[in-house]
Amino acid sequence: MQKMKNSIGKIITFLICLPLFTLIKILKILNIYKIYISSSELHRIGSVLDFEINHTVCQKLKKKSKFVYLYSHCVANSFILKRLKFHNYIIIKVPIFWLNNFEYIKRILGKIFLEKRNFDFKVNRLNKLNKNFYLFRKKNKSLFKLGKAEIDFCEKILKENKIDPNKKFVSFHLRDELFLKKQFPNENWEHHQYRNYDKKNFFNAVNYLVSKQYNIFVLGNIQYPFKLQHASIFDYANSNFKNDIMDFYLSTKCEFFLATMSGLDMIPYTQNIPMIYLMIDFPFAKNRKNILVSTKNFVNEDNEKLSINDLVSKQIVFNVKKKKFRFS
Repeated sequence: MQKMKNSIGKIITFLICLPLFTLIKILKILNIYKIYISSSELHRIGSVLDFEINHTVCQKLKKKSKFVYLYSHCVANSFILKRLKFHNYIIIKVPIFWLNNFEYIKRILGKIFLEKRNFDFKVNRLNKLNKNFYLFRKKNKSLFKLGKAEIDFCEKILKENKIDPNKKFVSFHLRDELFLKKQFPNENWEHHQYRNYDKKNFFNAVNYLVSKQYNIFVLGNIQYPFKLQHASIFDYANSNFKNDIMDFYLSTKCEFFLATMSGLDMIPYTQNIPMIYLMIDFPFAKNRKNILVSTKNFVNEDNEKLSINDLVSKQIVFNVKKKKFRFS
């Protein structure tokens, strides 16, 4: 029964996509618009990087281009949606069964109707388009740059909570297991345990920064409390002044951002904010042009430390799942 439903879903998606891609091809031939269409993970804050790269590439091409994002889940950050609409992006909410089949059908029809580069705009972070992102983004208008009114809004909130907006601060994002447990309680997320951190391990670093007259903001959506108490430490993830615009403000106005390889890290990255990455996925981190710190030591069966070349040859660097390390 489930296989039949999946097959019907693919057929319906195909019948919708066929005239859609035909129209996109015609618009391109007539030089009216070059349309980029893709499913979008608006429910994941990490997708902000893809949006920013696509926006930059579009400006670099200097052609009539239009982005179409398809999504079905709730939106992780309403500021993203608002900014996309402000820049005249087309955003369409579709049934989840249709979205699940869209990328599959797109791979088939894209080979017939559209050039690979023009069609498959969902950017791989290690490909050629990402090089364009580094080369040209500084010269272009950033998609997610906060305006004066938005900055004033955030600073007003800080003042209302007796926080000096003019005092320099550092933002931390310390990934833990609580978000996935609460958002997806019926799924087993044990395979992500290597990506989670014990907040107590950061107390010394936070105390040092506080001694240097920094405010500290611990960011996140749903997280365990940060239990270190001080007038200069703010557990923003569990605060009553958390909001979508403030996420961007605290991630992009800080002196630097300490990241633990999770979705929120993408926001400071798109704004060239200095970052310290505590990495586990080496290829993902090495593309960031920031300070990288490995918190894991890998050894072979003879208890010898593995070099970076060993990690690559054994493909350990591509894994974050517990079971993969057991057999590496």
